[in-house]
Amino acid sequence: MIQLSLMQGGDIFIEKGLKALKTESIAHAISFFQESVDRSPSADGYHMLGMAHHKNNDIDQAIACVSEAIHLSPQNSDLYLDRGQFFQTLQKIELAEKDFSLSILLNKKNDEPYFKRGLLYLL
Repeated sequence: MIQLSLMQGGDIFIEKGLKALKTESIAHAISFFQESVDRSPSADGYHMLGMAHHKNNDIDQAIACVSEAIHLSPQNSDLYLDRGQFFQTLQKIELAEKDFSLSILLNKKNDEPYFKRGLLYLL
């Protein structure tokens, strides 16, 4: 879920990107998020860039961006959850299962990765 409140640094380009996702176009959002990571690489910036690429149906690029976010913030369970969903979209079930399991390991109280992992076995 993309929420402005998730952004800690007050990055103006992330804020503009989020606004563009809601009111303009995905291409504008991608440009703003890219500007954010070019100026100051951050997990939030790469995460939002990945989400925008996903919304633009560029799943491989979404995975690459979220993977970079994970590199910058390896304890963030939401990043593994999102990347797992992208892997699931590409039918990379083993990779999706691994990411859902890592998300669970990092945040046992979030029921969403349990649910997503369980659905893998029904596919």
